[in-house]
Amino acid sequence: MFTVKPFKQFDFSFGNSIVYSDQLEVAMFIPFMFFKSLDHSKTGQGSNYSGQNSQLFFNISSHNIKYTHLYISLFVDEIAFGRMMDKNEHSNFYSLKAGAAVMLPFYTSATFIAEYTRTNPVTYRHFVNTTTYESNRFNMGHYLRDNAQEIYLGARCAPISGLYISAGYTSAAVGPIYPYTGKDKSGLGLPFLKTKEYEFTSLDLNIKYELFNDIFLSAGVKIDDNKGAMANVYTAPFYYGKNGKTTTLFGGFNIGF
Repeated sequence: MFTVKPFKQFDFSFGNSIVYSDQLEVAMFIPFMFFKSLDHSKTGQGSNYSGQNSQLFFNISSHNIKYTHLYISLFVDEIAFGRMMDKNEHSNFYSLKAGAAVMLPFYTSATFIAEYTRTNPVTYRHFVNTTTYESNRFNMGHYLRDNAQEIYLGARCAPISGLYISAGYTSAAVGPIYPYTGKDKSGLGLPFLKTKEYEFTSLDLNIKYELFNDIFLSAGVKIDDNKGAMANVYTAPFYYGKNGKTTTLFGGFNIGF
């Protein structure tokens, strides 16, 4: 990934990655390589079954508006510009996060945050299992995986020296897992969140206080509500509770970090 600063308080980052299998490819370790081109050249006729899968990603971070931080991140697994507007045959496999953090002009110790994340169907996945975007079967992309969205609203403040308070609200939804074989137009034109197989809401409050230099006390509460046919896939039994609703209290201390 490369980051450039075209002007003050504005960062633009771009990069790419590749997941490959079978044989050691020394060219994959060249840090400034454009992997999409390498992918097609190394696979002869450009076959998607040859053991390589590349991705692109872009990030923008701007502090150009006073008291405001704007940011956006785009992960592109696959996209075909010729049919990207065709609702029946598009392959818009991407994940997008956009957000803003705004400080109060009259009280800069308080910040409000709003974020939206959308991940289209099939993003991160590949019909060749060894080249899907994961490590040891753990997805390296967004935790909700594909065909999902998340809305986050939060606030944080430091009312007095050493006291930090944060609160947040999260609402997420996941749609069905579509079959993806790479054949007979499989994966093309899939609707986003046509149905919701899993829904999740969470409220949390966290308090941290620095008693002495690098010695912190912390406490908090988290209220979760999980529902839907896939709730057990995304929620450990201990946190599912009764009818998907749980309240978690926690406290602790740490030294030196």
